[in-house]
Amino acid sequence: MSVKNQIKLTIIAMAVLLLSVPSYAESPYPNNVTIEITPSLRHVDTFKINGFSTAITDTASDDFKRQSDEGTEFSSIGLGMSGRVVAPAIRNSDRLILEFDYFRANDMSFTDTNTMVGGELFEIISINNGKQVDDISSSQPGEIISTVSVTHRSGSVAALYGFHLPDNILGHSNLQAEAGLQFIETQDKLAVDQKGLGTFANPTPFSYHYLDEKVTAKYFGPVVGVFGTVPLSDKLKFIGRARTGALLYRSTLDGEQRVLKGSGAVTDISASDHNSGIAYLGKLEAGISYSVTKWLSVDLNANITYLSKSPEIENPHVDAGDNVLSNTFSPVALRTGSSEDAGINFSFVFRR
Repeated sequence: MSVKNQIKLTIIAMAVLLLSVPSYAESPYPNNVTIEITPSLRHVDTFKINGFSTAITDTASDDFKRQSDEGTEFSSIGLGMSGRVVAPAIRNSDRLILEFDYFRANDMSFTDTNTMVGGELFEIISINNGKQVDDISSSQPGEIISTVSVTHRSGSVAALYGFHLPDNILGHSNLQAEAGLQFIETQDKLAVDQKGLGTFANPTPFSYHYLDEKVTAKYFGPVVGVFGTVPLSDKLKFIGRARTGALLYRSTLDGEQRVLKGSGAVTDISASDHNSGIAYLGKLEAGISYSVTKWLSVDLNANITYLSKSPEIENPHVDAGDNVLSNTFSPVALRTGSSEDAGINFSFVFRR
């Protein structure tokens, strides 16, 4: 079983525990201002690219022969920092809540080697109009070296009002409903540098193909959820939180492509795209909190966040039966998939 699935099962089990315990006469939040500072270690699985706008074809016919790459799917571990400020509201049992979060995954970088033999062409397709930009042939075995790097970062802020649920709601006086607005922004960047090594007949030598694509996605809308605690001892308690929402979603793509030929000529290409819609948010969080002093506690919890819409890049794609010279391929476009972000958080909670 994967680590992500283990985190999911742990959170679900703890949520069931929260809803099955008897009522306790305490608010899930203290009666004073609290400040939470939370460093975290997370796994993110968000960004997909179907290919790098290139293909291998037959020298004699320019017909598709094989893929020059398989694209990439971004999956990495990184460090995050989040925080929460909670203050008493209009009613003593209600709370005003302000949250923030920032996360940056470790940059993913790898090198891929594609060996070409005589009679093959390395074709470069424009991301703007889907037409051939250049081809490079090899009279002897040569190698296309692709260096690929992907970066991911995200940030969010939420303003919420917490309503302390009365004792007759599920019989839990330590549950609090939360409602408000949340804004999320994610940014993913792809950089591909492809160079030729070996004997290339056209041009001699082949210099490079460079592809740079950046995608920014923004989400904004109403969210609702529930937060609760279960005392386990004088100093230890279980904490759980669930949240969902329907968010306005808009993503934008900015792409740049450069081909430097052996003759010294440079071709620069740019392209852009965008899409929008409604994205659904789901978040589960569960863990334990230990009171060190009256003014300080430390929390350890697991969480997972799901977004129904996350941007994916679809570059011009050559497939079986295609001819690069006679066919025009679809330019680069944004597509949508789903994304998950799972992690372990260690929090310091200060009370004033």
